[in-house]
Amino acid sequence: MRLPKTTSLAVAASLALGGVGAATAFAVDHESTVQSVQSVQAPAPALPGAEKVAEQNRVLSNTSGAIRPVSELIQDVLRTTDGNLSPEAAQKHAGAVERALTKIRQQANRAGEQDLPQDAETGSAGEPAAEAAAAPGETTLRAVEQLRHQVDALLTASTSGEPAKVNSELRATVTATVNLMTSVMLGDTLPPADMRGLPDLPHQPGDGPKG
Repeated sequence: MRLPKTTSLAVAASLALGGVGAATAFAVDHESTVQSVQSVQAPAPALPGAEKVAEQNRVLSNTSGAIRPVSELIQDVLRTTDGNLSPEAAQKHAGAVERALTKIRQQANRAGEQDLPQDAETGSAGEPAAEAAAAPGETTLRAVEQLRHQVDALLTASTSGEPAKVNSELRATVTATVNLMTSVMLGDTLPPADMRGLPDLPHQPGDGPKG
């Protein structure tokens, strides 16, 4: 069946307008979808002081991360009847502690690089800055090395079959861990404790004001 010319034109126009309408509807819907996705993916504006809090949280996380493998080592040694660990267990603990202490070491080095005064090349009497005053983070670095050496001593004792020596090294390892925790608290990255009844902690030499 043949349609009249006017009817054919009307059908063609209707199809064309229908296609344009569909395309327009698709474009509008697509744009709305893109805007919705972009609004979901768009980063929220930074909170005031968020960067400082994030750094403080990293310090807490790294410190707790360093203490945990040491605590697990102590716990495993205490679980044994004679304080002896297998060589495989000792190696596993040594690796875990070293990885955790590496993060603390990097954190202390970064604090020293950021906070050391640019004109601190010499002390008040012409002494090198390292001798005139401890650089920020230096106490923490010393505590890290002390704990690392103490963990090595505990691992050596726990694989040598000397229960009396293991007991002594266990106590020394706990003390070295406390030293590390205290050195971090004395730094200038974390805010000072403000609970009533707690003593004020002194700053490390070379540390800036806490905030």
